[in-house]
Amino acid sequence: MEWTWLFVGCMAIAILYLRFAPRPLPPKTRVDRFMNFVLRWFHSLTWFFFALFCLVRMAALPSLYELGFIFAIVGGLIYFLFLGVFLFSRFSRRR
Repeated sequence: MEWTWLFVGCMAIAILYLRFAPRPLPPKTRVDRFMNFVLRWFHSLTWFFFALFCLVRMAALPSLYELGFIFAIVGGLIYFLFLGVFLFSRFSRRR
């Protein structure tokens, strides 16, 4: 597996989402502000952590593999938070 291309792909997704992120909802409450923050930044942050994982794997130093897995786990947790907020924001709009 070529980690360089995965790194480039992860960084491209992160940068593109930062540039073309959806417009936030007009904040009415503190929860809306939190949702706007998460929806704006956490998707790119997820892909940045996945890119860090690929960068560590490119180094091919087995002593750093654990650090890379920590980056991947943090990226996954951030993505689950992003998905939860995304789904909540979509279903809360329908009411």
